[in-house]
Amino acid sequence: MSGRGTDIAAGRSGGGSHFLALDGLRGVAALFVVAHHVEDSGFDFGLFSRGYLAVDFFFMLSGFVLSHAYDRRFAAGLDWTAFMKLRLLRLWPVMAIGVALGVAVAWGGAVAPDLLAIRAAAALLFIPLPLATIHLFPLNGVQWSLFFELFANALHGGPLKRVPVAALARLLAASVLLLFVVAFLHGDLKLGHVVGGWLGGFARVLVGYISGMLLYRLWCRVGAQAPRLDARWVCVALVAALVAPALSPAGWWWIDPLVVVTLFPAVLWFGATAAVSARWRGLAAASGAISYPLYAFHLPLLELGERLGDGVGGAAAGGFRLAAALLAIALAWWWSRADWRFLRPSPGRSLAWP
Repeated sequence: MSGRGTDIAAGRSGGGSHFLALDGLRGVAALFVVAHHVEDSGFDFGLFSRGYLAVDFFFMLSGFVLSHAYDRRFAAGLDWTAFMKLRLLRLWPVMAIGVALGVAVAWGGAVAPDLLAIRAAAALLFIPLPLATIHLFPLNGVQWSLFFELFANALHGGPLKRVPVAALARLLAASVLLLFVVAFLHGDLKLGHVVGGWLGGFARVLVGYISGMLLYRLWCRVGAQAPRLDARWVCVALVAALVAPALSPAGWWWIDPLVVVTLFPAVLWFGATAAVSARWRGLAAASGAISYPLYAFHLPLLELGERLGDGVGGAAAGGFRLAAALLAIALAWWWSRADWRFLRPSPGRSLAWP
């Protein structure tokens, strides 16, 4: 960490209203999800097989950042209905574009028009389809996590907003126990996106989101005294935490929940106070801005690239898949740079996640 005060910005920017280093971490997590799905489509890098754990980090970030953004507003009288409207205004427009991409890709496949219409309507209403053979949200598989995000938001804006720290810690302990149980039964935490592991998604979101809420309340008490690490090292720590389970021996069912309950909280804690050098501040902000649209857009595009690649065959097939990933990044960048004021929940608020 540099000692030059003019070159280092606090992890919080914008007059203390924003955590800049956490934007960078969110972007790293989004890229890991994309890389995980690229591996699933035929590229076996051997490093991203547990990239789905980035979703657990997203849940934790949401609990932390939304506590920062709304806890005082809850105390001032913000009610559950108004809070959920704000959350839907933040999450729905970007996901609707992701669903539209899923419809466009499915339209060129073998899905009957009436079934496609049902799937599109359910996706736009965030209703899972338990009869789906692959995903609860077959048009855009990542939408399962947004369903659980809204579930956690509903708890946050309802009973959890007034729960004291001690009770929140007990609830977290029970959720952690449940998380280890579902990991033991399933063998890992790749749960929540299909019918068979749907209930495991509740364990994942409860541990991640409640951890974030609890970390924020503790951070408000002692966070100012936390060591200010260089944000680049915190990003490296997140990458290591996401890669380590992929390199662990087969049969280590406990490695996924262990990373979630030990390494992710440490990364988030130090990320909240991490120092971001002037040369990296723009990249950190851009990384956070593209993270949610990239998450929402990439899977249908990867499926399109896989379909085109399979049609061509040979070495060119891999090129189509990589081109689809780059297209998703470019589209997310375009979305983050465009002026969507009419979609914003309040003046001056971006559409970055969460």
